[in-house]
Amino acid sequence: MSIIEKKEKTEKNEILRQKSEIEKKNQELMREHKYLKEKIDNLQKEVNKQSALEDKFNQDIDELSQETENLVSEIEKWQT
Repeated sequence: MSIIEKKEKTEKNEILRQKSEIEKKNQELMREHKYLKEKIDNLQKEVNKQSALEDKFNQDIDELSQETENLVSEIEKWQT
């Protein structure tokens, strides 16, 4: 085997090693991406749930405020 052939083989092996490392890193990044995407989805669901609870709470407050106003109005009618 000539020096050129040895050099080419060495370079080829180095490129294959680098390719393997890149593929491994790519797999790790894909797994991490999937994990983070699922985490974001779960957090978004939680935010939506909290937002719905907040909307319901605000609606309940509005209803209670309206009932209070009605009661005050009725009390004022009876007092006059």
